[in-house]
Amino acid sequence: GVSVKRLLIDCDGVLANWLTPALAVVAEITGRQYAPADFNSWDIFARFAADGHNARALKDAIYGRLDLRELPVYPGAREAVAALRERAEVYVVSSAWDVPGRIDWLRRHFDLRHEHLVYAVHKHVVKGDVFVDDHAGNVTTWSAAWPEGRAVLYGQPYNASAAGWPEVLAALEVP
Repeated sequence: GVSVKRLLIDCDGVLANWLTPALAVVAEITGRQYAPADFNSWDIFARFAADGHNARALKDAIYGRLDLRELPVYPGAREAVAALRERAEVYVVSSAWDVPGRIDWLRRHFDLRHEHLVYAVHKHVVKGDVFVDDHAGNVTTWSAAWPEGRAVLYGQPYNASAAGWPEVLAALEVP
């Protein structure tokens, strides 16, 4: 099987669904209803700008209004993390703007403490055996930095990957 001692998991877009609540804020401000499938790029703000919206103002509004403690958990994420914790050290690598909120969310939903959160905008500087992220650029740079590791692109409409939690577990040979 795949040897996994240290597993690194992104949070937003992999464990936490921040996009649906973020799009609700955008709809409230602009009147336009976006769906996750409307995006073909991880950078949702580029799409807002292309549609004539003030992307900076929308970003500020989203970051100001979203409570990270209240984000929904992606289906299967709790069970997957529990199974992975039986086999490996699990760390969440996040660039969340609200670190206390993120720590509280991880504790409530995954029983992970602050010691399991690594705050990093540049995720490729964090060494692990496996890295799971929904941002193709992060997966590419992490893979280049740690060629002996394995990176998995977690599926979202904007990254053309079909890997959800069942596929991630299968790739890592976790029953």
